[in-house]
Amino acid sequence: MVILGEKEWFLLFNLSRMGALNGISKSSTEIASLLSTSQQTISRRLKKLRDSGYIMKSLEEDILQIKISEKGKTALNSVFQDLKKILVEKGKQQYYGQVQTGLGEGKFYVQLPKYHEQFKDILNDSPYPGTLNISLAPEYLEDFYYTLSQKSHHKVSGFESEERSYGSVKCYDILLNTNGKSKNEVECLLVDIRRTSHQKGTIEIVSQFNLRDMLHLIDGSLVKIEFRT
Repeated sequence: MVILGEKEWFLLFNLSRMGALNGISKSSTEIASLLSTSQQTISRRLKKLRDSGYIMKSLEEDILQIKISEKGKTALNSVFQDLKKILVEKGKQQYYGQVQTGLGEGKFYVQLPKYHEQFKDILNDSPYPGTLNISLAPEYLEDFYYTLSQKSHHKVSGFESEERSYGSVKCYDILLNTNGKSKNEVECLLVDIRRTSHQKGTIEIVSQFNLRDMLHLIDGSLVKIEFRT
C-alpha cells in the first residue's frame, strides 16, 4: 500500500466527511473552497489519491464524481482503530453503572458443575452461587464494548448435557469499587454472556463473595468497574 503524505491523508479524511464513502458529486473548485485552498492544489492531490487507488473519480457533465475505494476505506478504518486503541489505552478504563436485580439466571449457570469448576479454577475459590447484575450508564457503552474487544480474557468452555448445549463464556479480570474507597474494592470477573434476556449494557459479575452483602449494595447503588491490566 502506498503511504499517503499528510496532505493527501487530510484530503481523504475530508472527502469521507463530505460523504465520499458513498460517492459525491463535487467539482475540484467546490472542494477547494470548502477546504480553503486552491483548485490546482486539490486537483493535484485528487490525482495522487486516484493514482494510488484510494479513490475512484470520473467526470460527468463537468462535475467530478468521487467515491472512496475499498483501499481508501481500509486506510481510514486502520487509522480509526489505531486512534480508538490509543484513546482507550490512555484512558483509565473505568466505567460506572447501577446495581439491579437479575432474573436468577446467573445463579443457575454458575452452579452448573462444569461451569462452577472452571470459575473455581480462575478465582482460586468457589464462586458465590449467583451473579451481580450491573446496568452501565449509556454514555459508557461504546467505549466499554470496544475495550472489552481489546482485552485478554479467560475462557470458560462450553459443554453439552442430555437436554441442551451450553456455550463458552469469556471472563475478564476487573476491580469492582463502591463509594470511591480502596477498602471497598474487590477483584472479580466480568462475564461476557450477552444473553437475549439482557439489554445491551447489562453485565454480570462473578465473585467468590456475596458482593451485595460485602459492599452493602442495593438496587440502584452506584459502582465503578475498572479493568485490571
